[in-house]
Amino acid sequence: MTMIMDLKDKIVMDIFRGIPYAQPPIGEFRFQKPVPLNSWKGIREASEYGNVCMQDRIYTKEVWGDEDCLYLNIWIPNGVEGKLAVMIWFHGGAFALGASQGIDIMNSTLYDGYEIAHHGNVIVVTINYRLASLGFLSTGDENGRGNYGLWDQHMAIKWVKKNIANFGGNPGLITLFGESAGGASTSMHALSPVNKGLFRRVISESGDAQTMWAVNRRPLGAARRVAQAVGCPLEDKAAMMFCLRRVPAKDIVLAVRVTESLSNKEILFFLPFVPTIDGEFLPHEPVKLFENSKEIDYLLGCNSGDAHLFVSIWFPGVNIPFGISEHTVLICTAGSLGQAAVESVIFEYTDWKNPTEFSRRFGLVRMYTDMQIIITQPFFSTRHSSSTYAYLFAYPSRMPNLILPEWIGAIHAGELQFLFGKPFSNPKIYNQQERELSRAMINYWTNFIPNAHHFFQLAGIPGLLTFNFKLNFKEVTQRTAFHKDGVGEGVRSQAKSGMSKRSGHRRD
Repeated sequence: MTMIMDLKDKIVMDIFRGIPYAQPPIGEFRFQKPVPLNSWKGIREASEYGNVCMQDRIYTKEVWGDEDCLYLNIWIPNGVEGKLAVMIWFHGGAFALGASQGIDIMNSTLYDGYEIAHHGNVIVVTINYRLASLGFLSTGDENGRGNYGLWDQHMAIKWVKKNIANFGGNPGLITLFGESAGGASTSMHALSPVNKGLFRRVISESGDAQTMWAVNRRPLGAARRVAQAVGCPLEDKAAMMFCLRRVPAKDIVLAVRVTESLSNKEILFFLPFVPTIDGEFLPHEPVKLFENSKEIDYLLGCNSGDAHLFVSIWFPGVNIPFGISEHTVLICTAGSLGQAAVESVIFEYTDWKNPTEFSRRFGLVRMYTDMQIIITQPFFSTRHSSSTYAYLFAYPSRMPNLILPEWIGAIHAGELQFLFGKPFSNPKIYNQQERELSRAMINYWTNFIPNAHHFFQLAGIPGLLTFNFKLNFKEVTQRTAFHKDGVGEGVRSQAKSGMSKRSGHRRD
């Protein structure tokens, strides 16, 4: 355990790192649901993060991490009366990359829960879960159902529910939050029947269960690619899984490198190892599971430039003769639109008066962000039974050693530095306006937990706060705004807003 003290030697935060929440998923436990952990004897050291789950490194044919990786971390503020609300964080990374502590950023880890716990008076928990082939390889039947990473998350939630009272937490006031693949994960937990009664609220950032890349409906092909690469049987699926449990984990991870998929525009929006319809955790398509989430309050949203990272990888030159091409639209929608819709999309996202490379790239960013992330949000708000809210984060991205054009807005994951309070832990790098933004985000997220109906009125926030930021980073204004539209220009027209409420069902 680590204790953080103030200048008067008063303990302000207890931190427990590297707590195991399940048995190591190795040997016969590989490609299985996690197995509950037996209690240990004596005192366990909890000052260092646990192993990162095994994954391949971007741009190199190497792996890092370990199969023994099912660990979680807890931040507990001191001096707060009563049992504290609990927030469990699921990291993003295309279900293939990442860790509970996140990347190193400005002399700290990105997902350090200290600032959220300190400013929000909540307990923060971050977890590891199995990734890529080790976490999501599936034969599509009882031999290898997949979703092991989701079951890891489920086990961690159950562990927190059972044990968090011993850390000063309220087991009846648990909220899940996550970004990108982590956001899709929180959404799937809300829809899954196995989670009934484990948590009350969910926050999904830049990803949900309806996002196009979040579910693999034909997982056997990817499993066979791995099996073929390591010399395991291809047709007998029971024999395939028996063999794969005996192959070195490193060979399995490198057999099909997900990081290569992320840079291959020919398989846009298809990731080989993501959640699948397994008949248990996800018994049906997500669209058919909303009955399971009717008691759960939901906050979801995205960033104004979420797509820029992907567009810059997949379309580096944007060599389109004039406007957005039909081929590009079909790639970006995985062929899911009819011809009339394709023509409409081309018209909507092409700047006919100014067909420059800049306008084409800007159109692609808007199109991908709208189609892959924003478009799913009204779906949730119209089908979800409890209170549903949405936000749009639009503060222009700024990171050390990363200079981006101002028109891009907030890139994918750009909000995380503010949510995790980096302007407070690194005050010399950020300005006062950015600390105000960070404080507001933490207030929104943490006040959503005790009262989803009125969270925007709590903690001294005047009404439903939105931020207007001029692109020169110099001016911050606050105003109240309620928006009903959720797709395309409905949200896009509020591109300077940091937060908006969207219409949805609400229980009074």
